[in-house]
Amino acid sequence: MTDNFDSGFLTDQEVISDFTFKFRDIEIIGESRIYVYAKAVRYGHRWMLKGLKRDAADSVVIQQQLLKEFEIHSGLNHPGIVRAVSLEDVEGLGKCIVTEWIEGKTLSELLKSDKISEDRRRRLIHETVEAVAYLHGHGIVHRDLKPANIMVSDNGDKVKIIDFGCADTDGYSILKHPAGTRGYASKRQYEAFSPSVSDDIHSLGIIISQISGRFSTITKRCLEGSRNRFKNGLEVLQAFERHQKNRKRLRLLSFTLLAMTIIAGAAFMFSRMRVTINELDKEVTTLQSRLKEVNDSSLTAKQDLTDSLTRISGLLKEESAYRITRETREMILNNHKKALTARINKAYASFRDKEKINAGAEDNNSLIRLIQALGKEKEDYFNHKVHGLSEKEIQELEYSFILRYNDILKEWQQKKK
Repeated sequence: MTDNFDSGFLTDQEVISDFTFKFRDIEIIGESRIYVYAKAVRYGHRWMLKGLKRDAADSVVIQQQLLKEFEIHSGLNHPGIVRAVSLEDVEGLGKCIVTEWIEGKTLSELLKSDKISEDRRRRLIHETVEAVAYLHGHGIVHRDLKPANIMVSDNGDKVKIIDFGCADTDGYSILKHPAGTRGYASKRQYEAFSPSVSDDIHSLGIIISQISGRFSTITKRCLEGSRNRFKNGLEVLQAFERHQKNRKRLRLLSFTLLAMTIIAGAAFMFSRMRVTINELDKEVTTLQSRLKEVNDSSLTAKQDLTDSLTRISGLLKEESAYRITRETREMILNNHKKALTARINKAYASFRDKEKINAGAEDNNSLIRLIQALGKEKEDYFNHKVHGLSEKEIQELEYSFILRYNDILKEWQQKKK
């Protein structure tokens, strides 16, 4: 009889010891050019840790970037956005942003599967757009929206936007520099130093098209010039919901047409009772007209899918055209690093000469001008010189720029002192 009252919970001392104040079982799960990512256990929960790599941790600029990311991220509370709970020193990793751990896959991993139903694709789009609308409603621009920064949880199959390392708002006056991922960032992001929700809309349009090809009207407007794009995520959400309502109406119309066709057939059989042959002819003509509207809508969806396949085929051809041997690629990348460094050094020397004339200017203004000058040189080089490099090679080239960039800033600040 007592067996019926046994708890399903374990009371072993080993389990109780999981509830500690320090992180344990820390495991590195990934690295970027600046950051290191790890998972750990504390209080019996798994957590994600985002810290700085050792060669980047001494940079004041990058430290400020990590603090800015946490300040923006920690104020968000939405089911479609991963929670940031603290910024603290972690043994072996240094200063880290602590966020909830999401057990699941990134959207980019999920989209590689061909077993995603259309209803599920629609729901993923809706949850993603809803989360972006929340960000924009709070004046925040993510600036790095892409499938790799969208998690889909195993439990509940829910969307979670992650990684706010490039996020910005109008409230900050520091660390205003171009950011984003090529292939998803708008042209403006490589030229502007101020955040704009228009940039997120451009990225969102590409993501929607990759999830499903049935929203060509919405994606087309997302990718138009900034003046004609949706103003914010809320407008995209409203357009998506209108599309869903129209789809339901179309399905209802199809059902109605089928019912009316059956009724018309029955009426034809019993035409002597209530209607004449002429009236039935008019009814059939009306039905045929409505049926044509449904077929036209279906043809539009097929054409959108064909356009998407053509675009993907073109991208694959471009990628294959740049495949050469590893040794040649390394040589090309090293040449790019040398050329970019030389260009930055030349720009810095030119800037020093110009600043001699403005010797009385305030330090803050001169520092801003220096950051803008170096950023413009980098983006000009990237826009005209790096065609054919892979995303990984571009990231390595960007990291080489950041190292030289930090050295220049330190040198300039020491001279001003």
